[in-house]
Amino acid sequence: MMKRFWLQLKGMGIMFILPILGYLLFIPFCVMILNRNVEEAEQRFLTAQHMCHQFIPILSTIWMYMFQKEYVEGEGREILILGRKFPLFSFIYWILNLPFIWTALHILKDTEGYREDLFCEMLIASFMICGLVFFLNFAISSIALSILLVVLYIWLSNVDIENILVFRDGLQDVQQASQYLYVVLRGRPVERTGGGIYSHGSAVLAVWPD
Repeated sequence: MMKRFWLQLKGMGIMFILPILGYLLFIPFCVMILNRNVEEAEQRFLTAQHMCHQFIPILSTIWMYMFQKEYVEGEGREILILGRKFPLFSFIYWILNLPFIWTALHILKDTEGYREDLFCEMLIASFMICGLVFFLNFAISSIALSILLVVLYIWLSNVDIENILVFRDGLQDVQQASQYLYVVLRGRPVERTGGGIYSHGSAVLAVWPD
């Protein structure tokens, strides 16, 4: 078993280092850049938390993707899948991420006081995403499509709802502006009692929000 595991690691080559660089360099660097002018401790933690939720689940799947590629798209994959240790190897590749996730959270000084809770969040998130990867790889038999779906899912999971609300408010502002322009151009009396625009002739007498 250990010999097969070692051969799999050697087969990954330099790509084996990619998640490690992501945990120990990329995430801390991004958090440092985003927080370089931020003094509030709460805001600094929120930035670190957001970066962890965006990238740690993806990084935790890289070894699993590289390991399962031969099982999903390689020649003779039907025979390889028959091996009883295949699910065990998949679980081991997920376990390998945990020490690096813990180390990354310790590099991020902004997570002090919240590391245990954030680590539990990342453990659950990475386990769920790796389970999704395991399912998609064999359900659609395509590593590339599986990666696309997983990245899309993680991105949608981290969409800031406040941005959506701001966009909605922007649409309301556009609607009010169009009503104002309509009154000015048409030059006829328009009266609204529920909020909006009241005018007489070409003169606008009052404008108030809904």
